[in-house]
Order: sequence, then structure tokens, then C-alpha cells
Amino acid sequence: MDFIDLSHQDLTQTELSNLDLSHTNLANSNLYRAGLFKSNLYAANLQKANLSHSYAI
Repeated sequence: MDFIDLSHQDLTQTELSNLDLSHTNLANSNLYRAGLFKSNLYAANLQKANLSHSYAI
């Protein structure tokens, strides 16, 4: 999988369920209320990411 750079992106209320976010750079991303249901966050860079109201079940 290619490295995905989503740093500094506003993903507010974005549905990210069932996505493989392995090796994804989410640094400084706004993930407010993002749906992370069943998402694979393996090795994801979540530095400074705003995970408020995110669903990471």
C-alpha cells in the first residue's frame, strides 16, 4: 500500500469505516466525529490528530 498523507486535512464527520489506513499520515488532521468503525489504523501516524467523537470500535 502506498503511503497516504492526510496530514492537516479536515476530515470532520468523514466516514472512514472499513478503510485500511495502514501507514497513513494523519498528523494534525481534524477527525472530529469521524467514523472509524472497523478501520485498520495499523502503523498510522496519529500525532496531533483530533479524535474527538471518533468511533474506533
